[in-house]
Amino acid sequence: MRIFAAEEEHKLYELELARDWARSGLISQDQLSATESGLGPALAQAGWAVRLLFFGFCACAQWALGDYLTAGIRDQSLIGCYLLGTAVLCYALGEFLIRWFRLHRFGVEEALLAGAVVQFSIGLYLVMPESLGFFTHDRAFAVCCAAAALFGWLYKRCGYLYAAFAAIVALSVAVGCLGLPERLTRIWLAWLYCLLLAVSLLSDDTEHEKDDRLFVRAALFMWTYLVLNLRLNDIANIPGLPGRAPRYNGEAIATGLFYWTTFALIWIFPAAGMFWGVKRRQRPILAASTVMALITVMTYKPYLGWQRHAWDAAILGAAMMALAAWLTRWLDSGPEGRRTGFTARPAILDRDEGFSAAALLAAAAAGASAQAPATVKPGFEGGGGSSGGGGASGDF
Repeated sequence: MRIFAAEEEHKLYELELARDWARSGLISQDQLSATESGLGPALAQAGWAVRLLFFGFCACAQWALGDYLTAGIRDQSLIGCYLLGTAVLCYALGEFLIRWFRLHRFGVEEALLAGAVVQFSIGLYLVMPESLGFFTHDRAFAVCCAAAALFGWLYKRCGYLYAAFAAIVALSVAVGCLGLPERLTRIWLAWLYCLLLAVSLLSDDTEHEKDDRLFVRAALFMWTYLVLNLRLNDIANIPGLPGRAPRYNGEAIATGLFYWTTFALIWIFPAAGMFWGVKRRQRPILAASTVMALITVMTYKPYLGWQRHAWDAAILGAAMMALAAWLTRWLDSGPEGRRTGFTARPAILDRDEGFSAAALLAAAAAGASAQAPATVKPGFEGGGGSSGGGGASGDF
């Protein structure tokens, strides 16, 4: 299934872990050198800044070429066929680059593979005309299902986390295209994401895949919460802002078992996630649960029909800063800055790529501000005479 063998990815995982230990002072540079020589040659990787640069450049070139080649075509079906064909070619080229140059998270091959999925989805939409009975919601459902399947395959094949997140979102949109009632749509999505989360928890994780699986589980857990929260669309409608009138003056509050069940679940999910994250020492789950708790605090008033105020956000921010400061001081006051295995300081220092990012920004700024040197017309210059300053023996 994976494009690289598990031994190669595990070797890369051990190499990155050893470098993190060396930066944190847990092992010496001699031990790191011995580890690197013992592991042998590893897959080619790039820092996030260079990776993002290569990804953006290749994606822009890919879409610019597509726009140029389809500029004179007016038939959408022909454009769709072109996109389907080029999607297959881009995917094949991406796999070739990975296998031939042994690229692992380098940016160029990622842009080709991800762009192939997007091109295939758009091409599939264009080759399903309404004249053959395919209406807009049918085409959207087919495209979202294809995108979810292809992004899921891309995650299983290459391990790209953003492909897993894109598959989760595409699956949600696909169920929404079925035209079911809102309540039934939310129930179906919640059950579907809970099922995927259960499958992910029951699967065996290798050492080098454990961190990525944690992020995928956190995304599934958080998305289940999001589809169950009925008042997310009311977060931006804060009374008192210019152009926004209060929404709950005299508005009847919905009642029913489903409504109040979701109100209870938006409190249960963050609490259960925080307990899960602390108990299992899983930071992605804990971070997702914290975000869910903030969303709950922001949406519980619309559930109850209470009036919101413009200063609610300021009070929440001040409370969160006070809680963070108190928690940091409480952890730092423990023995060696720890309490029951928790600390506010990073135990392992990750790779610092600030210089790479700064170099990219400096290069971009220099390229944007670079101008051709102005041509200066030479002025009059004397020939350098020998008779005083008149230049009697010189030439003009």
